[in-house]
Amino acid sequence: MPLLPLILLFTIVQTTGEVFTSRGLYFYTTNILHYTDSQNLLISIPFGLSAGVMALFFSHRIATALGERRALLLFLLCRIAGEIIIYTFSTSMPMIMLGGLIRFGAGGSLWTIIESYLTAGRSTKSAGRATGAFNATWSLCIPITLVFVGPLIKRQPTSLFLFAAGFQLLCLCIAMFLPARPTHLPDEHPHRLSPADIKRLTPLLYSARWSAIAGTLLLNILVAVIPGILKIDMHVDVDRATTIASFLDWSRFAAFALTGWFPGWHGRRTLPVIVALGMPPGVLLILLAPNVAVLEAGEIIFGLGVGAAFVLSLYYNLLLHNHSVKGAGRHEGFASLGGAVGPIVATGTTLLAPAIQATQADGVLLGTAPLLAAGAGMALWPLRRKVKA
Repeated sequence: MPLLPLILLFTIVQTTGEVFTSRGLYFYTTNILHYTDSQNLLISIPFGLSAGVMALFFSHRIATALGERRALLLFLLCRIAGEIIIYTFSTSMPMIMLGGLIRFGAGGSLWTIIESYLTAGRSTKSAGRATGAFNATWSLCIPITLVFVGPLIKRQPTSLFLFAAGFQLLCLCIAMFLPARPTHLPDEHPHRLSPADIKRLTPLLYSARWSAIAGTLLLNILVAVIPGILKIDMHVDVDRATTIASFLDWSRFAAFALTGWFPGWHGRRTLPVIVALGMPPGVLLILLAPNVAVLEAGEIIFGLGVGAAFVLSLYYNLLLHNHSVKGAGRHEGFASLGGAVGPIVATGTTLLAPAIQATQADGVLLGTAPLLAAGAGMALWPLRRKVKA
């Protein structure tokens, strides 16, 4: 099988299995273990930290030492181990956090390798098309799978984690057919960027990186608290709740599809500015929503913004780092480490909320508001000087 279809097949299987834990876990803890927002935010903290540290500091080293395929197999085995720990100790918060620490840490490294296989050896135009197909593939799998998570939780809650482990096993089989290492363009290749291009695109990379960090930290807050908003504030049954939550993912898929179909944003400032200014209103609509319709509108706005932020960050990181595991690791790592900041801040403010006679929902908003402003400001700052086309 050609490499791109094989990568996309791996992506479909991996993402489908990922959803059962990365998104389903919070619906499980909210509806079965009756966790509060602060508890959900608390368990999410080590997940983002482990993913970020592994992707940023260790994925490139491990891939260089073992070879990309062997490293990928190792990370898949770690993910399986993490899922089994969560399944075995599914009522213990410390063990759920331990299992999540292992599986999310391995995931942060796993995707850096897949992203390197995806684009290595391709021209800029070809890499853009491959990245677009990759983003559309994984983002479409999430809302489709999420629809089934609610009914599964209602009927056999802990089977979520067995399904996740089973899909990791399938990925293990698919990974066997990948080449030992991806082939990168040589430094003197005409498709490599010139120093002038690198200088011109670097501010766009920095803006994209900050948007991805802001988007991920906000997303990590929202996926932890949306189950509680739907259950406690809006009295929505878990069967329907996961479908409502999938609006965010459908709109993120739309962002990936649109940026793939219309490549006119390459090298331009317009999309980074729209992303930086567009995500905050979506988040506020979700957190302040008086009803399901407003929450869904917020999910659509934020989903479009965070999807575009992911595309921008991945595209410029891979482009400026020759489509290597290091480049993908910087994309995944900075985003994941930033993603851990959101739950840390929001957990602190939700725990402090009773002291100022506020609700947990007020605490989440109190922690999120400054992050919204800081994220937009940091993403816009690198663009303050005009980038010449």
